[in-house]
Amino acid sequence: MNKKRVVPIVSDPKPATCEDCRNFTGSAFFFRFGCSKGHEPDYSYSMNREKCTDRSSFTREEQIFRRFQHAPWSGEKELKNKKTAVLRTETSLRKALTEFEKVLTSDQAKAIRDAASAFSQLSRDIEVAGKLLNDYREKEIVRQRQQEAEKYDKIAADYFGSADDAAVLAVAEDLAVLYSDHGREWYRQTRDPQAYFDSSESPGQKIEQYRQKPSAQLLTEIRRKCAACFALMGIGGAYRAPYDPSMADFEAFRTWRREQNELMRRIAKGDGIKSLPPKR
Repeated sequence: MNKKRVVPIVSDPKPATCEDCRNFTGSAFFFRFGCSKGHEPDYSYSMNREKCTDRSSFTREEQIFRRFQHAPWSGEKELKNKKTAVLRTETSLRKALTEFEKVLTSDQAKAIRDAASAFSQLSRDIEVAGKLLNDYREKEIVRQRQQEAEKYDKIAADYFGSADDAAVLAVAEDLAVLYSDHGREWYRQTRDPQAYFDSSESPGQKIEQYRQKPSAQLLTEIRRKCAACFALMGIGGAYRAPYDPSMADFEAFRTWRREQNELMRRIAKGDGIKSLPPKR
């Protein structure tokens, strides 16, 4: 009678490393343990468990990707360099095997051949990790843009409230002028003579596009550009660089600009009134 073969259970002497498990949600920094399956650490300040029936290990490609996941902007270049180094090593091993095969023992030849094959597989794993990194970077860009859009939409909603489109465009035009050479000159004369602030968030370009072809989407983008400028001004507790204008500076600039426009209107009528100097 054939007896059922009993396969002994071999216990792994090493504890399960939770950081290499797909279910791990914690962080090694400040020792925050977390598990999507609800497991708790066996010991305080530990990232391991003695045994875990829900363990799901990452593949080597995924482990390589995770190594460079937190540097998505430079990781791709580093992975390409490492793949090149691995392929160079594989080529050197195979070249050495060809040149010295007659003087190598069978064990030595096999060891070199196996090492070359291992490096060949490693290069393919690095290539897959690079594709994972590219996918991650694209998703991260989308996520960051969405997060930024939500932040700016909230700032715009708080500032504009129920203002109509004309009021939004008027504010946007004032911001565009403030973040131009003309606006910076006003700021230097009235606030800081050495000030220089970035104009990359200026809504000027979006305003021009809107004038050529108005649309709800462009108006939303104008509102977000305005909100980005407000964030630079420190609205909502955001950081404001020392040379950047504040919200109070912007309101003062708007007042001065209205006065200048009124004076220009009177001059155009022939009243001969000179424009006033900037208020300090």
